[in-house]
Amino acid sequence: VFVPRPTLDIEHLTAEANSVLAEAYMDAGDLPRALKHLDASADILSKWDRTCNLKGQILDSLGHRDEAVKIYLDAAKRFPDSHYAYMNLGSIASGSGDFASAGKFFAKALSLKPDDPDLLYNVGLLEQHRGAIPKAMEYYYRCLKLNPAHRKALNNFGAVLLMSGNAKAAAGLFTRALALEPDNCGLMVNLAAAYLTLGDKASAKRLLERALHLDPANAAAPALLKSCK
Repeated sequence: VFVPRPTLDIEHLTAEANSVLAEAYMDAGDLPRALKHLDASADILSKWDRTCNLKGQILDSLGHRDEAVKIYLDAAKRFPDSHYAYMNLGSIASGSGDFASAGKFFAKALSLKPDDPDLLYNVGLLEQHRGAIPKAMEYYYRCLKLNPAHRKALNNFGAVLLMSGNAKAAAGLFTRALALEPDNCGLMVNLAAAYLTLGDKASAKRLLERALHLDPANAAAPALLKSCK
């Protein structure tokens, strides 16, 4: 029986492999190598929305923000039905303190993809920066409803709850976040602060001592540790 051999598009398969490797290296923190894989199949990957935005994220993380913005603006024109570029432009504007522009970019992104947990987290972060804490809580809640393991949303929601006086709920969120990243010293310090507010000095002390063991240069832990006495 003759079975025809499937036609393989080696160029596209290579591009897909480079895209996967780029994301893996980015997650591992090796940004130059991630960029190298994107550039290796640039002719194809430049036609894909996700990889265009991935390249922008890498360039921004490497300190080439102007290049990243150009990539995002170009992606927004070429892929008008995708929310990624608008979300990334909003994140850059928010981080730069241009809250008005960030709000416009995020509004456009939400109109295209209202159920993206990362987008909802970033809008929550913008509202937190603006000082609109109830709105920030709303977006963090919506994010976590879609993705209960969104570590950044767990931490930020916990932080605003702690600042709002709800230390018990904050401790619950910090605990969930720490379970996802057990060696995250920042989360240990945040959970310790919640425990101190609740009067549990012993638990706070254990967390702070562990944080200092992992990161002796941690600036926040020593001051909180004094409160455990």
